[in-house]
Amino acid sequence: MLIWNVPNKFGLTIERHVIPTAMATPMPPMPNLPHGGWRIDPGASRFSFPLIDNGFVESYGYFRAVGAVIPASPCDLDGRPIADNDGNPLGYMQAIRWPHPLFKDDGYSPLSAIALWSDLAAEVDRMRWAAMKNQASPSLIITPDGDIEPDEAMLDRAAKKFNEKYGGPENAGRAIFLSGKAEVTQLGTSPREMDYQSGFDQAARAIMAGHGTPPIAAGAAGSGSYAAYYAELKQFTELTIQPILDFLAEEDTERLAPQFGEGLAIEYEAAALDDPELLEKRLDRDIKAGNVLTVREYRALRGLPPFSDER
Repeated sequence: MLIWNVPNKFGLTIERHVIPTAMATPMPPMPNLPHGGWRIDPGASRFSFPLIDNGFVESYGYFRAVGAVIPASPCDLDGRPIADNDGNPLGYMQAIRWPHPLFKDDGYSPLSAIALWSDLAAEVDRMRWAAMKNQASPSLIITPDGDIEPDEAMLDRAAKKFNEKYGGPENAGRAIFLSGKAEVTQLGTSPREMDYQSGFDQAARAIMAGHGTPPIAAGAAGSGSYAAYYAELKQFTELTIQPILDFLAEEDTERLAPQFGEGLAIEYEAAALDDPELLEKRLDRDIKAGNVLTVREYRALRGLPPFSDER
């Protein structure tokens, strides 16, 4: 993730813009960029006149970075803020990356780690589409006996009569009894024989596991119990979302907090997700234990505002 920290004239960060990594090109260190930087590609912006702030890539704050080179550090080697041609501080680009297993100065995203699984799912999709598109559409091949040599007109009449009698959805699954020595051969492959369904499901679940996302959080789970719904979402919050927020908070504490004072720390906390049934059981135990909570506390736990009078 690339975040552009925009300062005011005193050098304090007052704006932050997330820059898509596909639109940023790394720049090597040079005299005016002692720690390097990123050039924001102007070809990826949909900026139009007059200035309208109705979308991410059309907002004024973001457009200031389009076509510019944002340094990786706010100051040069002498401690002076790096500014643009008008003397305005450029701020700096904060790169937040998952650690790379080999190169300590680079990142390695979960999407890169599960690239083969993603490619597998894409290939299964292509195979299913190709099988549907390229296989023979007729379901049967009917070969007459060798003693019969029908011409084209006779074959057309036979095919028309056969389709009229046996074709259509109402004839699905019916048996056909033929006299003589005619041979019937079935074409096509059933989904069970192709095994695309299980292969695609396995690839999808592997990709979600790589991102630490349960099927229910991705909208890919079927019907289930109420308790399982909350259990999976709570697990997703505590084991996936909160560690990501902790990681972002550590990066911001290191790069952002020192601007506003010593000893400051930035923390991000995911919204709590609790099962209402467990909450009611907890409150019931508290009541049986002698009302250890006040009315205000009861209402706060249920998400209700406090009374405005003596209650």
